[in-house]
Amino acid sequence: MTFILRDFESSDATEVNEVALAAFREYSSIYDDWETFSQNIGRMASLADQGELIVATLAHKVVGAVVYIAPQAQEQLLCRELASSLTRVRL
Repeated sequence: MTFILRDFESSDATEVNEVALAAFREYSSIYDDWETFSQNIGRMASLADQGELIVATLAHKVVGAVVYIAPQAQEQLLCRELASSLTRVRL
């Protein structure tokens, strides 16, 4: 059994989202708003736009994923969101 770690590819999106959702499904009874939480966690692949998404594969099947978002990337994202919100402010 050999696991392979590699960069996310857009063709992995469905499997990454399914694996992320499956990882939390056993805790669904703990979350007060499982519906909203599951919708958000089920979009894990979209985080590839914000950070480095690494997938683990076994026999060419995605069995795990993790995303690293650097602190400066988070700051840049917040700055873009702030700038976007300020452009909607009318003086």
